[in-house]
Amino acid sequence: MKDGTKIYLMDLSFAMSEGVPGGLATPKAGYVVMVQPRYVDAVSGQTGDYRDGSSNMTAGYGLSAAPYIYDSSGRSNYQINLQGTVFQKDFGDSTRSAAAHTNVFTALDPNATDKWAPCE
Repeated sequence: MKDGTKIYLMDLSFAMSEGVPGGLATPKAGYVVMVQPRYVDAVSGQTGDYRDGSSNMTAGYGLSAAPYIYDSSGRSNYQINLQGTVFQKDFGDSTRSAAAHTNVFTALDPNATDKWAPCE
């Protein structure tokens, strides 16, 4: 704004928590979040993209949360889908490598063979 007032669309500490476990993000409540630009269609199994041709996420969203340091700041990993369903899975000590080396946190696929369970 012209008077220097900042307007935040989300909590700044939440925004600063975006990144991979053990990376440069500042964890919020011990967790980092990752935006999921893709999803896996539950019926066809095909990967879809929430982004349009200009890389704007116009078709939906997905979010993941993972402990910044496994067993110190948390254990469970979470995914939330467009319908608001939250899924949970414990990757064990491989949380950091799962986030860094696979599409686990870039494509929302709660029906995957790695057994994500809905949370209550």
